[in-house]
Amino acid sequence: MRVFTSADHSVQVAAGEEFEVKLVAMTFGGYQWKVFPDTNLVEVVDDTKYTEFAASDLIGCPLWQWIRLKALGSGTTQLSFQHVRPWETIAPDDTHDVELTIR
Repeated sequence: MRVFTSADHSVQVAAGEEFEVKLVAMTFGGYQWKVFPDTNLVEVVDDTKYTEFAASDLIGCPLWQWIRLKALGSGTTQLSFQHVRPWETIAPDDTHDVELTIR
């Protein structure tokens, strides 16, 4: 399975392909990444996987958040990721946009 990161701003995948986007989440502060895809072209398979950002036993270290997506059909769309606290209604702490081309 292919994995993309915050360094990727434009990616191509095949229709039917599952792929992951991993982003640094400040979970110690209650933050998580939410993705807002065009649901006609992209399905969120899972957004609940977290792994250590770096080998560390320090309290409060950020974690990688892995977001698994599936390309449903061909076309071009933008994936908008927002780093938010789910209970807040203010602007996101951070954003990341990816132009996705599905072949």
